[in-house]
Amino acid sequence: MWHKAGEELIVRGPIHLTVKNVSMARSATLPFFFKRGRDAISAGTVITTRETVHGLLRLEGGHLTIQWRLARKTERVGLDI
Repeated sequence: MWHKAGEELIVRGPIHLTVKNVSMARSATLPFFFKRGRDAISAGTVITTRETVHGLLRLEGGHLTIQWRLARKTERVGLDI
C-alpha cells in the first residue's frame, strides 16, 4: 500500500490486486522507475539524500503484482564528518 505521510513515502508490499469481469491479455509487464531527493542545510552541515525506486508491474491473468526495490544514497558534508 502506498501513502504519503508528511515528506515520507511509505510503501508496504508487494501488492497483489485481482481484476474480475474484464477481458484482457493473459500477461503483460511494465517496468518503471522514479527518483526523488532532499537536501537539508543546517549550521555548517549539508545532507543530501537521493532515492531511486525501480519496479515492475506484472499482469498475469486477472492478477496485478507490483514489485520494487529502493536504492538510497546519503551524503553529508560539513565541519563534523
